[in-house]
Amino acid sequence: SIDTASLLKIATNFDYLESLNLSGNQIAAATIPDEISRLSHLRSLNISSTRLEGFIPEGIASLSKLEVLDMANNMLVGKLPEFGGFGKVTNINLSGNGFEGTVPAQYGSLSSLVE
Repeated sequence: SIDTASLLKIATNFDYLESLNLSGNQIAAATIPDEISRLSHLRSLNISSTRLEGFIPEGIASLSKLEVLDMANNMLVGKLPEFGGFGKVTNINLSGNGFEGTVPAQYGSLSSLVE
């Protein structure tokens, strides 16, 4: 099991990390730390089915090299974040969460998005 402190260590100590896959790990009562936006070289982030809860931090939109984002099957809530800065993203999976509201118009301008 992974906790929030471990996620913070990853986000603050691995500046050049390109891929982070924690899918299927039980991250007990944890939220996505704001510091995730420090991973500026991140191309793939898979934190699906990890029991994360709360909101997606706004800073995640600053990950301009991100190509794959999978946060499916967690307990994330709130409005879908605006991912206008994701020029290279090809895949986004946010299904199986408790989001509310409409899909932001910026999703339609993600020219590389295939899934």
